[in-house]
Amino acid sequence: MKGQWFLISAVIAVGAFLSISIFFRDYFAFDSTYTVRINEETHFSSLKAQFDTVVAQSTCANLDSNLKEFEYFAQKKMAEIGYFLYLDHTINGCIATKKIVLASERAVLNEGIDYKDVLHA
Repeated sequence: MKGQWFLISAVIAVGAFLSISIFFRDYFAFDSTYTVRINEETHFSSLKAQFDTVVAQSTCANLDSNLKEFEYFAQKKMAEIGYFLYLDHTINGCIATKKIVLASERAVLNEGIDYKDVLHA
């Protein structure tokens, strides 16, 4: 009879500890990618650097096509992680100027676009 109560109390204790560990599991798990996923400034500066790299590695003949390809893939990748990316360029000779807007539910970062021109258009 004592052995049965021992087994019953052991099962109850194990069940209690298991339910407690499942309940507190999220408090002890650390997602190391969380900071990068919510850091708009990191993504924005990375996009600007990559744009400049594409410009530096392109010739005048293929600059436009390389930038269009970069814009397409950058917009696709940013959309996959929950960002809206507007990326456009203008070419004057062999010099490219960029227009970038990176938006999320937390922030909107902009370079090369004047909001006054957008709002009055």
